[in-house]
Amino acid sequence: MSHSFVGFGQVAYIGIPYTNAIKLAGIKGQVIPLQFNWIAYGASSLIPNINVLVNMDLPQCRALDVLRSVYIDNLGSDNPIYVFFPDTGCTVSAKPNSEGWYPAYTNAKTVWVVGLGFVSG
Repeated sequence: MSHSFVGFGQVAYIGIPYTNAIKLAGIKGQVIPLQFNWIAYGASSLIPNINVLVNMDLPQCRALDVLRSVYIDNLGSDNPIYVFFPDTGCTVSAKPNSEGWYPAYTNAKTVWVVGLGFVSG
């Protein structure tokens, strides 16, 4: 299912992405951990949809040559979260109160992380 995030005001990621070495099931790799405090982006009934531009094409992220997957922990949230790859149009969606690994179909290190339907309170 494709989504259009056109018309959503886009804001820059709060923080500085960096790579971190990991080992999963005996396989060495790299991750770029990102955290989102949606209230810091103004999430409320007045701003229910937020589109965050995350640029990971930075010197501190060079250890990761390509994005292959994303892990989304959306537990405890009543809002869906989307990761959109503008170079390919691929969209990953995480339902409210869910978590999981999702394949990333992209050739770039720029993504949009979109939260929809925020309310105040």
